[in-house]
Amino acid sequence: MTAETAAPPTQREPELQGQTVVVIGGGAGIGLETARRARTEGADVILAGRSPDRLEQAASELGVTSTATLDANDPAALETFFRQFAEPIDHVLVTAGGPYFLAPYRDGADAPATHVGA
Repeated sequence: MTAETAAPPTQREPELQGQTVVVIGGGAGIGLETARRARTEGADVILAGRSPDRLEQAASELGVTSTATLDANDPAALETFFRQFAEPIDHVLVTAGGPYFLAPYRDGADAPATHVGA
């Protein structure tokens, strides 16, 4: 009779430790789940979206301290939002439906980042 020994679980560093992740549309659905995963991986997460109630609930659930209410279809609001950050943002996820700021890119103009203050 032989006894099998289980290998100890492998410890690893969180993949997003020390990084900042902005999730636009982060109050529910895919955005919320992505924010949850980013927090699990050590990221500082900033949630943005149209519903202050959803953002507040999501922030409380995830331990996020920074939220912003904005409409992803409003280029001026997006520019104002992104210009407030003194430190670089490492990742941006947009799950909000049909952001207008991508329209110039599809039309062959500059890349979207130039339209949101990056």
